[in-house]
Amino acid sequence: DRLVVLSNSEQAAANWKVENRGKDFYTNSESGLEICKVFDQRSYYYYQLPFNNWQMTFFRAYPFPWEIYIEDLSYNLVKVGETEGKPTYDQIIAFMDAYEEENGVKAYQKVGKYLKDNQQRPDADANPLAA
Repeated sequence: DRLVVLSNSEQAAANWKVENRGKDFYTNSESGLEICKVFDQRSYYYYQLPFNNWQMTFFRAYPFPWEIYIEDLSYNLVKVGETEGKPTYDQIIAFMDAYEEENGVKAYQKVGKYLKDNQQRPDADANPLAA
């Protein structure tokens, strides 16, 4: 049996990360360290963000490895790597570099896709709540 706690600590108003080992708790880092120890083994982790001009997804379901996916130029989700621990910045960049080299992806292609995906449509109202 496992206790399941759903938490979005990284995007919360007072955010903190387990891997910072309590340093995010400015007033009482010792208590923060204890909290981080409790949440050290994440059962499930899912997070999407733009990274290195790719739409990237972190995924982990305990006890399986951490998986890194990107949305390729054809809008397919492609697994570019996996690690036993939460991947570092350098590991993720290495996965992406290997993928780009293997698939002949040029910088202008991924930047163009990223800009296209994130530009506002000209027919869209600047404030969708404005009537």
